Amino acid sequence: MYVTSEVANMVHVIDTGTLQIVKNIAVGKRPRRFAFSADGSELWVTNELGSSVSIISVRDLALVATVPFEVKGMRADDITPVGLALSRDGKTMYVGLGRANHVAFVDVATRKTTQLVLVGKRAWGLALNRDGSRLFVVNGLSDDMTVVDTASARALKTVPVGRVPHTVVVDD
Repeated sequence: MYVTSEVANMVHVIDTGTLQIVKNIAVGKRPRRFAFSADGSELWVTNELGSSVSIISVRDLALVATVPFEVKGMRADDITPVGLALSRDGKTMYVGLGRANHVAFVDVATRKTTQLVLVGKRAWGLALNRDGSRLFVVNGLSDDMTVVDTASARALKTVPVGRVPHTVVVDD
């Protein structure tokens, strides 16, 4: 089991049989959410106040890489990744960049950002539809959700959804 500690800036690895911590892994500042790579060998964790994603080897329980984010014209403090989702083919990790109001498309193999898509204010929660053609991005401070076409990396539509939305789940 993996648990983030936003104050300690760690991921705690817990043995589910003994319920004991077996490893503490230092990551970026204020770790938030997780996603596994398609083969399960890596655990990606967003660092909300570190403008990055940390990548942990599940086999070695060690930090193996950090993916930094940059958005032209924005300070690093304004890039606050929270939500993430893995593409159906396992090749792209989508990362909501929070106050930076963008979603980053990250190539899993190269660990490089390939696209930035402008969405609403404070992109938090992300979810894909069944075939992976649409990414739904919840924007917490603009009270809406942006629908992104994953093939073209283009925002298609923004839909009002109520005050301070946070998380989205797709059932299609």
